[in-house]
Amino acid sequence: MSKHPIQPVEYAKNGVIRFKPNAIVKYILDNGPFNMNVVELKSFSNEDKEQLTQLLGYSVSGFGDLSYASHETVEKADQMSRELDDYKKPKKKKFVITVMKTEKIEVEVEAENEHLARVAATQRPLPEFPEEIVGVRELKD
Repeated sequence: MSKHPIQPVEYAKNGVIRFKPNAIVKYILDNGPFNMNVVELKSFSNEDKEQLTQLLGYSVSGFGDLSYASHETVEKADQMSRELDDYKKPKKKKFVITVMKTEKIEVEVEAENEHLARVAATQRPLPEFPEEIVGVRELKD
């Protein structure tokens, strides 16, 4: 019997690298009488469970922790993840965050977009945060 193909990997909206989910498989599992706990109790092969997990869009980082994930598939998925990270990860930009306390304070942060720049600014270990952010602007090279 031939081995199942490995699912491609992609960035999810939250930035996590996941296997590309199959919408039909997800629908069947989400809306049917079965769930992954039932699947785990059945005597399906590890290879079939491994592929199902990929088709459901499991995260690559968590895939290696599954008892039925083969070392070979984990290694291949990790390699695909590294390649994706090298070529498709959004590049970070520099932003200046303006905060009002008693005076105007500007702090430079690196992030992939304006929203993440605001988040990064509020997580900095500075006494002036989290105050009211009054402006965000991207620094151009």
